[in-house]
Amino acid sequence: MKKVVFGLLFLVFIISSCSISAYYTQSGAKTYPETSIDMIKIFSNDVDESYTVIGSIAVDAVGDAKSAEKVLKKKAASLGADAIIFCKLTKMTSVAQRTGLSGVAIKYN
Repeated sequence: MKKVVFGLLFLVFIISSCSISAYYTQSGAKTYPETSIDMIKIFSNDVDESYTVIGSIAVDAVGDAKSAEKVLKKKAASLGADAIIFCKLTKMTSVAQRTGLSGVAIKYN
C-alpha cells in the first residue's frame, strides 16, 4: 500500500513540475536567428511599430507569473522574436501552482 501511495505522489510531482510550451507558426513565416532573452519585451496589446508575426506561443509553467514569463521569453528567443504582443495570463490551481502565459511572437521590421 505504501509503495502505491509513494508511486502516485511521485508521479504527481513529476507531472506537475514540468513546463510545457507550444508554438504555432504563422503561414509563410521565415526563420530567424535566436535573440537574447533579456531583450524581449512583453505587451498586453498591439505595438505602434512595424513588425512581422512569427507565430503564436504559449507556455504552462510551475510557479508564478515570473516563472511563466521566463519560460515564454526563452521560447520566443529561440524563435528569433523581438517582442510578444497580446499576452494573456492564466492562473491554474492544482496540486502544483501553475501559470499559463500566451501571446504572439513578433520580429520588428
